[in-house]
Amino acid sequence: MDARMIGKIGLNEGFSGLVPPPTVDEYESLKQDITQNGIIYPLAITRNGILLDGYTRLRAAKELGLKRVPVAIQDLSDDDEKIRFVLRANVKRRHLTSAQRAELGLVLLEIEQERAKKRQATGGAGKLGGKPLRPTLAEGVGRAIDIAAAEVGLSHGTLGKAAEIREAAKTDDGVKREWQKAVRGEQSVHAVHRLVARKRNERRVKAFPPPPAGEYDILLADPPWEYDFAVSVSRSIGAHYPTMPTDRIKALKVPGAADSILFLWVPAPKLREGLEVMDAWGYGYKTHMVWVKDKIGMGYYARSKHELVLIGTRGRFAPPAPNARPASVFSSPRTKHSEKPKALHHLISRMYPGRKCIELFAREKPPKPWEGYGVDLR
Repeated sequence: MDARMIGKIGLNEGFSGLVPPPTVDEYESLKQDITQNGIIYPLAITRNGILLDGYTRLRAAKELGLKRVPVAIQDLSDDDEKIRFVLRANVKRRHLTSAQRAELGLVLLEIEQERAKKRQATGGAGKLGGKPLRPTLAEGVGRAIDIAAAEVGLSHGTLGKAAEIREAAKTDDGVKREWQKAVRGEQSVHAVHRLVARKRNERRVKAFPPPPAGEYDILLADPPWEYDFAVSVSRSIGAHYPTMPTDRIKALKVPGAADSILFLWVPAPKLREGLEVMDAWGYGYKTHMVWVKDKIGMGYYARSKHELVLIGTRGRFAPPAPNARPASVFSSPRTKHSEKPKALHHLISRMYPGRKCIELFAREKPPKPWEGYGVDLR
């Protein structure tokens, strides 16, 4: 530890603006403590004398007329490491609200995500069988939010909610005001996220018109499943198309005839919800098919390379003729986000030629979620 003249310490607005300022009471308490005990924690500076951490202590020292302050030189050349040092120091030393911790965590998250991209671009680190490992961006982003959340003492989910709130606050002044209250400690991150979720649901009601009228022999449905959490707003399902809570999906009155069959697209993590939806729509589960993709996707336990198509019937709907029964597994390339392969259309048309069909929630025309490919999938 060293001591340095106050006038010899350089300032950097980028570092001073990283952390929230103390309240009036906190600042006055700090000044009293410095008067009685001096500066206990030295100010952190770079080798060229730029202040990293200790802007409030420096301000108090100036007001108290001190000429010299204790300093500790930090040998950090990388800008990201300097930012990490400032954030870590404040998280450890200060009493921060959960929202303030989240704001610091989001800064760290951006740093970690950039590092993940660089690791991907350079081939990553580590070897397996003598060959370098190359982590995917999805893996990198998953690790990034875990690292950032742990460093600020929050859960993975809380930091994810904060990211969603921050994105919503960019265009919604109401959310912005509520988030500022959370930063001041007047409410929790979760309370503000509930507001964001409620407003999102209100938009969804407008995004999805009622199902079409009529009765169809064959329903092909790809519900806009809502996921509890995504590693970042830009990578979330809702960033690509409007999603819908499972309860709302179950409550839909689908246009199936009294005797009809349902082909229901269900991602592997949503299998339980898929069976619940099928039951709520009045269809009894019979079997399922599997779409095997050519590219691997995301996943927390196993990275997905397939998707399920649950098959259920209502009333008296016979199986297809023996020579029209397809294999339970079919392969087709993955294209745009959530877009499903036309291969299933062809399989269904061979299973039940000439029947009255409709596709619900077709992804090709997002402004018209219920528009399908006509009444005949051939």
